[in-house]
Amino acid sequence: MLRHIISISLAMTACASLIPTKANAISLTLTPLGSLQRNPGDRIEFVLELDPQDAGLFGVEIQKIHEPEDLDFIRGLYDSNELSFAEAIPLINIAEERVTRPRDIAVFIFNVINPIKDGGNDVWVRVDYRIGSLTVYDYAGDSTLDVEPVPEPVTIFGTATALGCGALFKRKSSKKTAS
Repeated sequence: MLRHIISISLAMTACASLIPTKANAISLTLTPLGSLQRNPGDRIEFVLELDPQDAGLFGVEIQKIHEPEDLDFIRGLYDSNELSFAEAIPLINIAEERVTRPRDIAVFIFNVINPIKDGGNDVWVRVDYRIGSLTVYDYAGDSTLDVEPVPEPVTIFGTATALGCGALFKRKSSKKTAS
């Protein structure tokens, strides 16, 4: 009996080692073009890159890039208090092309409404893709994509003035205590 249990467990271990365990065979990166510091009314662009790391010879077949005008995903793609969607520009022919090397696949353009530095993610994209017969979806975007307001020059000048005066007063104060 013990011999049968050991042989079955060895067979199961051998079969399990043949099953690939990595679910995400691609890497999606959403990168802003230029600074994330913007004023209301400015436009901001994000480039979506796909890297088929472990997709094999057949590459990755993009099923659909869920764009902000797709109503099922409108709440999940950008912070509508800070941004409004302008347009999405696909950089590959989704119906015919397989991605076999790292490349940019789309550009997303937004209008800035009211940028707030809140540390939260303001934009992300969901991509459905197929590798062979396996259909997967993944998201691009993280908390570093926080569109924030441009510091006002008056505030910058006021801060510099305060620091300069603070250093000057400290120097005068240290001369008084030394004498």
